[in-house]
Amino acid sequence: MKQYGQSFLFFLFFCANFCFAQKSQDSLSHYSTIALHPKESTDLINASKYFNKRLEASKDTEDFHTQLNSLYYIASINYKIGSYDESEKAAVEAVKILNENPEINNEEAYRRSFYNLLGVVYADQHNYSKSVELYERVLEVASNPRDSAIVYNNIANVYKRNDLIEESHKASMKAFRLTPKLQDTLTVALVLNNLGYIKTKMQDYNLGRSLIFKALNLRNQAQDSTAQYSSYSNLARYYMATDSIDKAKFYANKALDFANRLNSASYKQNALGLLVELSPDHYAKAYKVLNDSLISEDKARSNKFALMRYDYSEFERKALESELMHQRQQSHTIIVSLVAVGITIISVLGFLITRARHRREKLQQLIETESRISKQVHDEVANNVFEVMTKFESETCEHSVLADELHQLYHKARDISNQHSLVDTKNSFLDNLESLFESYESNDANIVIKGLADVKWNNFSHIKKNTIYKVLQELLINMKKHSKASLVLILFENDEKKLRINYSDNGEGANLIKHTGLHSTENRIQSIGGTITFDTQPQKGFKVKIVI
Repeated sequence: MKQYGQSFLFFLFFCANFCFAQKSQDSLSHYSTIALHPKESTDLINASKYFNKRLEASKDTEDFHTQLNSLYYIASINYKIGSYDESEKAAVEAVKILNENPEINNEEAYRRSFYNLLGVVYADQHNYSKSVELYERVLEVASNPRDSAIVYNNIANVYKRNDLIEESHKASMKAFRLTPKLQDTLTVALVLNNLGYIKTKMQDYNLGRSLIFKALNLRNQAQDSTAQYSSYSNLARYYMATDSIDKAKFYANKALDFANRLNSASYKQNALGLLVELSPDHYAKAYKVLNDSLISEDKARSNKFALMRYDYSEFERKALESELMHQRQQSHTIIVSLVAVGITIISVLGFLITRARHRREKLQQLIETESRISKQVHDEVANNVFEVMTKFESETCEHSVLADELHQLYHKARDISNQHSLVDTKNSFLDNLESLFESYESNDANIVIKGLADVKWNNFSHIKKNTIYKVLQELLINMKKHSKASLVLILFENDEKKLRINYSDNGEGANLIKHTGLHSTENRIQSIGGTITFDTQPQKGFKVKIVI
């Protein structure tokens, strides 16, 4: 007995919303409605003609949505009228389209729909294991409570047909628990009607009857002829179980009336079967039992071929998916290679640009250094040489005075040379630093050094020692020229990882400006991976912290 004529018609309602002009859309909406909810005997016939014609018109194009939508309604209509082979044929053709065109929008929703429909068809052909297998596939990807409720309901029907009432009740209760989340009254009615029938089979008669009548009231409000037929046939079976023969006959005749309206051979067969069971004629009953047995054998034989066709279709699908996976892997490999090449090119370009920028910065520093040396030589040596030459030409200056001035010029030239020459760090670097500090100490400026001898200078490279020397020299030059400091303290602290040099004086301080001599000390320290921090304000002394 078929209890779920509409159970599979839930995934593709959205298909009616695809393309077409307004007039065509109106026709599609009309025939979709009567295919799902037929009210007259001609409804399914007219809907079948429309969707077959629509399918043929779309085969010359790549309008796969129209083809799939049409095939779905064709399959559902054939199921309603009992043409299971034609229903399965349409569903398998749709699955083939999906396998050959995996890029179709909503491909997963379409596949759920047709798997669900095939589950219904196989259940009617008594291939229960295959039916449950297909339903479970659909259940794994069900996207909302309504979809899940209908699939659980269909699974319950499969177990019920196999007389596994406990399993059927468990599945039906899963569907029932989802009804508070459902807004579709026909789906609620579907679940209530089926659970009511199962409760009747479990001899819970009062609850079973209550649920079946609730479902019937919802279906009468919606005027769904197919669903009404299912409710009346369940009521007939309920009253048969409770020995209310007259009421059972009344509802069996109501079911037959709706089967005639729908002109469904399978519905007529089921309704007449109920009436035969209620008949006192034992010959009629014996004939029904024999006829049911022969029909089951025919379905089992035809199902073998149907299953072979379906499994072959599945084999083709898996082979195609394997080929597609191989192509995707190849595409992925190509993309990864292109990305790797792109990253390599970008990295090389970045390196070249960075190196060119670094060279420009070094060149700029060289130009600035040369400019500073040139200016210093001009200001401190060349001007004095010119004055000495002038005095010499005038012949008014004594030779002793000229000798003193030339001696001073020599010392200035030597100081400038020492300031810009490389330090001899291969010998005693400690001695070089001590000489540096002594050269800047005077009666006006006292320099105090702490921790210098504790530093392990042999652990430092030539470049680092030369840089330290030049930076300290620049600080002392700045002190001598600008700060007017009377006391300078230089503290050295050395551990296993870092060398810290803290410089401080009590001079006038300053507002630091970039691109000065002190700014070059920052570049020097950074070039050897160290840091230098200045702390100074006008009239508040000058402090520097160096970490290397």
